[in-house]
Amino acid sequence: MEVTSLHYVVIDIGIVGNIDTSGITMLEDVQKNVDRKGLKFVIANPRSKMIKKLTKSKFTKKVSTEWL
Repeated sequence: MEVTSLHYVVIDIGIVGNIDTSGITMLEDVQKNVDRKGLKFVIANPRSKMIKKLTKSKFTKKVSTEWL
């Protein structure tokens, strides 16, 4: 068994002004892969527009708002 000190995967989207469905799908894929490895997925610095779009797409239900 491989031992790692990695606990989180952090994506800083503070500079991202907009996201479309393919971007949200990519985030969902990353989140699934991170979950499979037993890590925490963190989205850092989302702007209010991004939070609204992620909420509307129901992505925020898939990742804890603690990590958003």
